[in-house]
Amino acid sequence: MKCASAKRRTARGIVVGATATTILFVGMAVPAAAAANPDLMKAVHYLATTTTASGSPGPSLAVDGYYEVFPQFGDFGLTMDGALALAAAGTDDTVLARVIDFIDQRKKDASSRSIDDYTGIGTAFADGGAIGKEALLAEVTGKNPRAFGGHDLIAAVDQTICTTTDVANGCAAPGNFMFATSTFSQSLGIMAQLRAGDAASAAPAITYLEGRQNSAGAWPSLVASSGNADIDSTAMAAMALALLPNDPSASAAASKGEAWIASNQAPDGGFIGAAGESTNSTGLAIQGMTLAGTEYSTRITAAKTFLAGQQNSDGGFDVGPGGQAVSDVRASAQVVGGVVGTSFGTLSDVLGPTTAVTTTTTTTATTTATTTATTTTTTGTVGAKSSSTTSTTFVTSPVSPTAVATLPRTGGASGRTLELVGAFLTLGFVAVVAGESRRREG
Repeated sequence: MKCASAKRRTARGIVVGATATTILFVGMAVPAAAAANPDLMKAVHYLATTTTASGSPGPSLAVDGYYEVFPQFGDFGLTMDGALALAAAGTDDTVLARVIDFIDQRKKDASSRSIDDYTGIGTAFADGGAIGKEALLAEVTGKNPRAFGGHDLIAAVDQTICTTTDVANGCAAPGNFMFATSTFSQSLGIMAQLRAGDAASAAPAITYLEGRQNSAGAWPSLVASSGNADIDSTAMAAMALALLPNDPSASAAASKGEAWIASNQAPDGGFIGAAGESTNSTGLAIQGMTLAGTEYSTRITAAKTFLAGQQNSDGGFDVGPGGQAVSDVRASAQVVGGVVGTSFGTLSDVLGPTTAVTTTTTTTATTTATTTATTTTTTGTVGAKSSSTTSTTFVTSPVSPTAVATLPRTGGASGRTLELVGAFLTLGFVAVVAGESRRREG
């Protein structure tokens, strides 16, 4: 349903809950160390071949097309994060095609759950942000979001726009997407609508998002909160509103958000997230600042240098500095998107028709000096893309899940709340599902 009184907006060129503590560094000095960039090829290899999100043996993008949140239960939100990172890098469309097939064909994880169980589409618990994230992934890879995963995803997003405040049923206020509790989720739904040419239907959601911006230019993590300011959420909101260049209020809000992000860079080039200085917040900050063209180029360079210092030998990235050097899947996915710098609103890595091909690849293990030649039969072809890439060709070969070193997970478990509760009850686990990563799930 849509708000009849919402003002109509137009979009040009449709190629298109945690409280953060932010430290202000006005007039930040660029680190004296020579500029360096993370190794995207190694990062993509890590994202494609790593096992579960928690580090235990299980499916990987290269083998099964999805990650697990814990054994037998797919992490659909994180899987799409990984796919968006692969699309940004544009160097492993074979594995990306496998993820798209897993989502589009509504294939099931080991517990017989599909993407529909994650989004809640067609039920009273349909999550507008989650549906929007699925639609956005379809758009990024050149698929039709109105005929993807067995649904018209854009119509489904439209139907989740709240017309009244009904907190018990997932509506924080008119214009909020049902069960989209975060700025992250709200922004994902809007980006999907605008890329699909659905600006008129998106108007109430856009108005609501603009209304959550504070006077300094930042957005909070949770849409219903006020007073806090979050780098990640501000970057996502700016990406969404930047898709409305002919709308003065949206453009002004996006520019103000970009400036706020830039003004909050730490002296070492990183950015402060909900749990302190973090790589994923820094990656998203770069995407936000890149919206302003070359205005923040010095700060972007400093941020990439910071990220390069957090990359591990396996290609993945630490959550943040100062702790144990352990790669994290979610942080690594958002770092890759940040290093490339393309907004989710304009990202494009169009996959060609799915065809059977035989690919011979040479992969160098990151933990040893051994080079192994592997021949595999995979599906997918490399299509045109607009994201920037390096000149090196690298295609990841599927590997046995048990052959990859297990990595402990440092973030909270992700996914929709009802989905996780049911999963824990099924397994008989007693656990507390925390935090920061949930707001990225959309």
